[in-house]
Amino acid sequence: MPEIIVSGIPVSEGIAIGSPFFVHSEETKVLRVPITENEIEDEIKKYHQALDKSRNDLLLLQKELKKNADHEVIDILYTHIAMLEDPLMLQSVEEGIRCNKKNSEKALLDFVDSYKNRFQKDCPENLVFQERMKDVGDVYQRILRNLHLNQDSITVHQPNFGDILIATEISPSYAAEAQLVHPGAFVTQTGGETSHAAIIAKAAGIPYVAKVDVELIEKQKIEMLIVDALQGKVILNPQLKTIQAYSRYQKKIHTYQKGLLDKKNLSSSTKDGKKIEIYANISSLEDLALLQDKNAAGIGLVRSEYLFFDEKEDFPTEEKQYGVYKKLAQAAKDFPLTIRLFDIGGDKSHIFSYLTKIQNEIFASNYHEMNPVLGARAIRFLLKNREVLRRQIRALLRARVYGNIQILLPLVTDIVEVMQIKECIAQEKEKLSQEGRTIPPVALGCMVEVPSIAIISDILAKEVDFLSVGTNDLTQYLLAADRTNPYTSHLYFPAHLSVLRLLRWVIRSARREKKPLMLCGEIAANVQFLPLLLGMGIERFSVAPRHIPQLQESIRSISLFDAREVMKKAFSLPDVTKLQSFLMS
Repeated sequence: MPEIIVSGIPVSEGIAIGSPFFVHSEETKVLRVPITENEIEDEIKKYHQALDKSRNDLLLLQKELKKNADHEVIDILYTHIAMLEDPLMLQSVEEGIRCNKKNSEKALLDFVDSYKNRFQKDCPENLVFQERMKDVGDVYQRILRNLHLNQDSITVHQPNFGDILIATEISPSYAAEAQLVHPGAFVTQTGGETSHAAIIAKAAGIPYVAKVDVELIEKQKIEMLIVDALQGKVILNPQLKTIQAYSRYQKKIHTYQKGLLDKKNLSSSTKDGKKIEIYANISSLEDLALLQDKNAAGIGLVRSEYLFFDEKEDFPTEEKQYGVYKKLAQAAKDFPLTIRLFDIGGDKSHIFSYLTKIQNEIFASNYHEMNPVLGARAIRFLLKNREVLRRQIRALLRARVYGNIQILLPLVTDIVEVMQIKECIAQEKEKLSQEGRTIPPVALGCMVEVPSIAIISDILAKEVDFLSVGTNDLTQYLLAADRTNPYTSHLYFPAHLSVLRLLRWVIRSARREKKPLMLCGEIAANVQFLPLLLGMGIERFSVAPRHIPQLQESIRSISLFDAREVMKKAFSLPDVTKLQSFLMS
């Protein structure tokens, strides 16, 4: 059989050699089956059972993935759970069954179709909407399967370890589930850099090539294929010499990665001896095992809301939180343990079902935000709901005696918010003291992710013990460019000169007050930006554990003198295209 090369777009880097596994998704026709008056309640019960089963499936998948998955993968599944709990969908489907005597499958289909039609009319070519529709379709198919109507919509066969998954399109939840069997690679006809399948592939380190002619591949008789997700190539039935060449390349990559782990105990210092500290971002107790495995300097970010994703009826109690924070502190021992207050509300309302009720009580009935990302979330939500804030603060203060817990404030816009939190901490500390508890000092830090607080970071640095720069949000807010939006992602560049100048100001503000500063976000984990960041004076990075070995190795290969030269050159290039080319060269 001849060797055939099919071109595509590399989405998630890597090399894979394996057998093809075709994922076929078939649209099942849903027919209206009239039901009688006596069957209505049973039909509604059947629908509720399918919703419960779908939700439980996703919760179980979350639990499995939380052991290793990136928080963005968990976020995607949270979105699917939120859709299942959407009161509008529940009401519409129940009305279709009760008032129009439709079977549950037909009532659900009509709701999904009306949802799609409404948005297609207003924004027919909006790529963000199209991605949202993939999520809706994914959830819809899951419910249908659990209604016992569409069990075969996706092939019941499961891929084997190392198989190359080939599909017209891979749904987000299927991509997430596939992680559990460790596929070799993804190959799809549709999709791109900002798709949910791409986010999942990158987080799991799965090579992925999109925009490939899958119909052409299906017509071939294939025994083996190679996915080159560095160059965007899929090689069908590769010749022996091609297999040998890519096998050597794979082995070289594996040897390099193993070598990084073998060097984990080496100091992460520059060539001229400057010690750089690398911390780990975690979302679960299980992640703590990676602390010593990766030789991290500590925990730079614990996303506390992810520790309680299974709480669905109410916010976790003070005792529940205290128990979890105590375990974290004991496991972290003397390492710094930075716990961010709940970043919930707004676009993250679905993390706790009970949140909707609280939001309605605090803000207004039928609470809804047109732009939840910029809405009442994180510190804004907590200051509106003092009981939730008080509960978390007390739990953290009580757990402080078991380890080096530090408190981090999310999405701060103004100094007033910091002062209000400091007052709350002082009040709860006093109450605990009156109860006979001795609480050691607790360091208080602030996320710098909103341009307003970055601009006044000289004032901020006087009021907190440390700063943590969240470059993902800071960049998209400063550039007014959503990094997940295909229409604006080309504008999102974390080393844009405006971002660099603002970051330099924050660094100087922290240094002037002798306050530690940590850098988080994608730029912190990207070794191409490392010389620039070191040259600017960044001495602490906080990244996902999987990035730590390569970051340490890169630090050891750079001198501060060279890094400062890179920084000087970068600041002299106002043209973003030239700046990109320079940093990527």
